[in-house]
Amino acid sequence: MAAEQEMTIGYEEVIAALENLDVKELAAILDRGSTLLKKALGKGPSKKKGTGIVPPQLEQNHEWVRFVLGDAKLNGWESFEMRTTKVDKSSGQKQVELVTMAGSVEKDGVHVFEDTEKEFTQKDAMSYAKCLKDRNDELYQRFMEDYSSQVGSKKEVTKTVKKTSEELEREKEEKKAAKEREKEEKKAEKEREKEEKKAEKEREKAAKEAEKAREKAEKEKEKKPEKKMLLVPVKRERSASPVPTTAATAATAAITPAKKIVVKKPVAPVKAPQEEEEEEEEDMIELDD
Repeated sequence: MAAEQEMTIGYEEVIAALENLDVKELAAILDRGSTLLKKALGKGPSKKKGTGIVPPQLEQNHEWVRFVLGDAKLNGWESFEMRTTKVDKSSGQKQVELVTMAGSVEKDGVHVFEDTEKEFTQKDAMSYAKCLKDRNDELYQRFMEDYSSQVGSKKEVTKTVKKTSEELEREKEEKKAAKEREKEEKKAEKEREKEEKKAEKEREKAAKEAEKAREKAEKEKEKKPEKKMLLVPVKRERSASPVPTTAATAATAAITPAKKIVVKKPVAPVKAPQEEEEEEEEDMIELDD
């Protein structure tokens, strides 16, 4: 993967990116270039593996080459010119050559070069991407639109917001207060549940006691005989009853008026409510003078 990423950066792209580098980065590139030059001349150390990290200045170009490689393998490509650079080992001079690459044909579902029947490589994608970019091809325009929108949304997401110490302290207090409220709510909820359980037990206890009392009353009622209501007489005034008369007494009574004497018989006192009361009686006796 690291080797593939190293191949995505061409000579012209590196030269163009040098203007955007600072002094420290330029010194690092000079040092790296010197090491590679010594290696090419057979005097330097062995080549080290790349870190796989693409500099920010070359990130857009790296994505463009990757996009062109994928598009070519999927849709094929047209004929283009490839710039190749070779270094003469004896003199150390660079030799640049332009090679015309053939277009693609599809063979067994795979796009290959028409003349060599070889597949499209990363190195081919670098040259083809430069050709499309130089002529501002429609594919390059579409890529730039998508890349700009993606980078813009990415920057918005990764944008950091600096907060003052007061804001941080306030957030800390708010979180603390929220935890306290949550703690109090949980405590209140437990108390409510406890009170509800207690009230439920009290209701069950009262219902059981009421049921026991009702059952006890029913049993007591079954044991005791039903009491009868007794009628008790009340003292009252009574009128005298006339005594039946015979024929003789009737004749005498017609001549001489008779005196009437009322004799009252004593009535026995009431001994108990359960005993029957005797009614008071009055006898009327008619006597002659």
